[in-house]
Amino acid sequence: AGKGGELTHDETTIIAGALELTEKTAEDAMTPISETFAVDVNAKLDRELMNLILQKGHSRVPVYYEQPTNIIGLVLVKNLLSIDPADEVPVKNVTIRKIPRVPVNMPLYDILNEFQKGHSHMAVVIRYAEGKEQEQKMANNPSNQVYIQMTNEHDNGKDVRIIVDKSSSKAVQEKSFSNQRPLHNWKSFPATHTSDSNRGTPKAKRWSRVVSGDILEIADDSLSKLAEDGEVVGIITMEDLIEELLQ
Repeated sequence: AGKGGELTHDETTIIAGALELTEKTAEDAMTPISETFAVDVNAKLDRELMNLILQKGHSRVPVYYEQPTNIIGLVLVKNLLSIDPADEVPVKNVTIRKIPRVPVNMPLYDILNEFQKGHSHMAVVIRYAEGKEQEQKMANNPSNQVYIQMTNEHDNGKDVRIIVDKSSSKAVQEKSFSNQRPLHNWKSFPATHTSDSNRGTPKAKRWSRVVSGDILEIADDSLSKLAEDGEVVGIITMEDLIEELLQ
């Protein structure tokens, strides 16, 4: 007990990035809406649009109504691969997922904790009118700590959990533990451990389940009601947060 060792460059980078998540906001990591690729909900998925989507190389594409700043949801590119461009299927006829909205000044650790819930790894960044920020926050309050996990290859391969306390913005003492997946092997950050009842379920299916409440129900007469108060200024994704963490 009590054995220690020097942290590697990668480990110190991750710890520093975790601490910075308590200081930075959505505006620091987002992609400006003017630079965001999105598709019109009324557009047809013809060969030209399908080729453009594939050329962009994104796994998720925002969907807007009437104007690019009115983002109403997102589509997963993998769900479009079975569509025949010759059918020219309208975007509104495919599965469109709801997309969370976050205030421009929302701390990155809050956004990370929301992404960990698994409903979406993309959010719209909104600059609300004064006094609207609290009303527009996500329904569930984030936890008080952010967990960052990595493997210490110089300590018998044990995994290390870095706990960042939001109230103090300091990293709590590192704690070694086993039987956890290292950061570089994670495709997403699970919020909780998998229960025993789910152990028999293939991982791919377990992580790709679609909750019905996450699907956007679209009717022609309801599209105009999807607009939110406030100005859409950008899009933020899980990848943006990882980049901030590893810078």
